[in-house]
Amino acid sequence: MPLATQHCCWSIRFQAWRAPTINTMRGGVDVTISGSQKGLMLPPGISFNALSDNAIAASKTSNLPKSFWAWDEILEANKNGYWPYTPNTNLLYGLNEALDMLLDEGLEQVFARHQRWAAGVRAAVEAWGTGSSVPRARCLLTGSDGGRHA
Repeated sequence: MPLATQHCCWSIRFQAWRAPTINTMRGGVDVTISGSQKGLMLPPGISFNALSDNAIAASKTSNLPKSFWAWDEILEANKNGYWPYTPNTNLLYGLNEALDMLLDEGLEQVFARHQRWAAGVRAAVEAWGTGSSVPRARCLLTGSDGGRHA
């Protein structure tokens, strides 16, 4: 049983776009949140949320006040392919183009490019002697485990 379930809490992960390579089920993650500014070449304005059945059930039975975490209206509208609020149309057009660009380049090539850039930045920070707020590369999404950590 995931630790989050044992302690009646949600494990929430805020992460970059490469999130699909992370096995959230293995890690017991109930809610995954990302945004259009996280590796999709767009300004902030679109949020991507993945919810486990556990998170949905907990939100329905919770008596805590909520607005941002109230998913019931969104989930109901999504059953028919709709969105209950005014969509950010400009960002949706941008998202379509960004996804085309990423797929045209090839996801493995995109991930490899990000690995190279990340290694270069870490090498520069080490050469400057300033230290890093993330001491181990395996703690980074672009770290040595290829982003497979939970």
